[in-house]
Amino acid sequence: MKEYDRILREDWASEEFGDRRQEIVFIGASIDQKAITDALNECLLTDEEMAVYRKEAEKVYGAAL
Repeated sequence: MKEYDRILREDWASEEFGDRRQEIVFIGASIDQKAITDALNECLLTDEEMAVYRKEAEKVYGAAL
């Protein structure tokens, strides 16, 4: 369980979704890190969107997520 505890603490794992850690690497000259980060962050759900997802998923799967 020691490794599992480390994963929960450090690797963004949760009881609800398991391990959600993803890694992506960009290699190149003059890469605009802020632009890439901002664009990827725009893909994330808001808390409100996540609440809607959970509600709809509960209808489909029959259990709270």
